Amino acid sequence: SVQDANPPPLGPLLLAQDFNAGVPAGWSHYDEGTISAPSNWRVVGGELAQQSNIRDGSTANDLAKLGTYLLYEGGDAWTNYRAKFKLRSTDDDTLGVMFRFIDANNYYRFSWDAQLKQRRLVKKVGGVYTLLAADSVPYVLGRNYQAELVVQGSQLEVWIDGARVFQVSDASLTQGTLGFYTWQNNGAYFDDVQVNAIP
Repeated sequence: SVQDANPPPLGPLLLAQDFNAGVPAGWSHYDEGTISAPSNWRVVGGELAQQSNIRDGSTANDLAKLGTYLLYEGGDAWTNYRAKFKLRSTDDDTLGVMFRFIDANNYYRFSWDAQLKQRRLVKKVGGVYTLLAADSVPYVLGRNYQAELVVQGSQLEVWIDGARVFQVSDASLTQGTLGFYTWQNNGAYFDDVQVNAIP
C-alpha cells in the first residue's frame, strides 16, 4: 500500500468545471431509482444541485442504493488521476461520487450518509457490489467539504478536507470517468470539480 501521507503531484488538467453557467454540455444524468423519480439536477446559486428524493427500495445495510447520477461523458479513457470537488448537503441522506466508471455495472463509488452514519467505498464489477472500506462518520448538514479522489494503479484513496479517510488496493477497474451521485437526498450540492492526470 502507499505509505506517504500526501497525494502525488498534479499532472495535466483533464477537467475543470465550476457550474456557474449551468449544467454544461458533456454531462448526462441517469436515473436508476424509481421511487420519488425523476431526478432534479440543476444549478442553484452557482452550485450543481440534485433536489429530488429519488431512490430504489434499498434498506440501510444494502450496498446498491440506486438513485441518480450525473456523469461526465468525456473521461472514459482516464486511468490515473486526482479529482477534487466540493460537496455539501442540506438533507441528511446519501450523496457521493462514482469514479473509474465504465458503465452502470462497473465502477467505484464513494458515498456519505449523515442519518445512517455511513461513509463507504464500494465497487460494482459485473453488476456485483463489494464493500471495500467503511466507517461511521456522518457529515454535518450544510457544511462545505473539500473532497479528493486519488486513483493510481490499484491504489484508491479518498480524502476529505485534507485528511485521507480511505486507502485501499483494488485492481478490478483500471480506467473510467466520474460522476456525482445521490440516493434519497433532495439537498445535495457539488461544485468546483477539477481533475488532473497523475504523471
